[in-house]
Amino acid sequence: MYASAENALSVIDRLVTGEGFLTASAAPGADEPVGRYATLFGRDALIAALQTLPVRPHIATATIDALGSRQGRRLVPETAEEPGKIPHEDWEVAPQWHRDRAWPVEPDGSLRYFGSVDSTSLYLILAARLKITDATVTAALHWLRSSLAANGLVTYAGHREGGLYHQGWRDGLWDKEGSGVRWPSGAQVEAPVAVASAQAFAYHALRCHGFEADAEQLADAVDEAFFRHGQPWPALAVDGHGRAVPTKASEIGIMLWSDLLKPARVEPAVSALQALMTRWGPRTISPEHASFSPDAYHLGAVWPFECWFAWGALRRHGATELAGRVCKGVLDAVEHLRCMPECYAAPLDGGPPFVPGRATRLQAWTAGAVWALASGWDGRSGLASGC
Repeated sequence: MYASAENALSVIDRLVTGEGFLTASAAPGADEPVGRYATLFGRDALIAALQTLPVRPHIATATIDALGSRQGRRLVPETAEEPGKIPHEDWEVAPQWHRDRAWPVEPDGSLRYFGSVDSTSLYLILAARLKITDATVTAALHWLRSSLAANGLVTYAGHREGGLYHQGWRDGLWDKEGSGVRWPSGAQVEAPVAVASAQAFAYHALRCHGFEADAEQLADAVDEAFFRHGQPWPALAVDGHGRAVPTKASEIGIMLWSDLLKPARVEPAVSALQALMTRWGPRTISPEHASFSPDAYHLGAVWPFECWFAWGALRRHGATELAGRVCKGVLDAVEHLRCMPECYAAPLDGGPPFVPGRATRLQAWTAGAVWALASGWDGRSGLASGC
């Protein structure tokens, strides 16, 4: 069986580097024709380490060590470096396309870029699981709490040129195809942006480290700002004018996983997540969205790592039947595809999934999701029975 815990671990072990962390994807090769992300990506490495924590704890420890040693020390607007911030990506030799788009590549060809709004929160979450409380954790907490004190929400301004404009997991450039954070009309959401998933990870990180008052203050701010659109589901984002973006999006699963939403918001959020469901898992956005396409990278495809959060959230909130459908959908899709891609398309007619051309075929957090789903690990509780 391809979509098994054992096979997922074989992919994970293949992606382990000499430092012990996971590259985001495999390098280009016979079974990975794309391989764009064969280096350290903060968000990806941390989520994959959390997914495999019960069975590969040494990967989690190595990931904390690697990212802690690369933690921001100074203010550098060009790279988005800030004291305490955890990097987005780190290249010994940056790919040519970074140079072509005027990213801040060093003269020796290296690139350390910090344009991620949630890597620091994820670092804090994983550090808490490992009971690590060192100077890097203190600095990361200072960065997160300072960000919240300044804005009330975790926001990013982004780079229109020379870097990422959107800096949540739907990261992208300021161009026609680069953004997955859009209004229902298809228009770009303009910075400063507060995306839903970043608030969820920040809330959970604060609670993990005992900052309950800060966490509840953030939850109150989210409850006010992310429901200004008047819909029962939380917004995808809040823009620089304070407007809630009413796009129905899969980040709802991460919000539920973190327990960020107020109790009265949970049932409508579950219903909204159900509306995104396909035979193969929840889509990133609803087919009613102007930018939707089943194979659009951030605008319609199914992402297994995010399905893992949704599965854990649904199970946590008592929606066990829907959680089981999410789990089965992802494992069935991976079994059909015979690879562990970063995302796949779920056709509108219910036909078999396929991998979009730009997507990688062997992605760490997909292999991690397969292992965790098959093993019953949701990133928060003890190991349970598989789905």
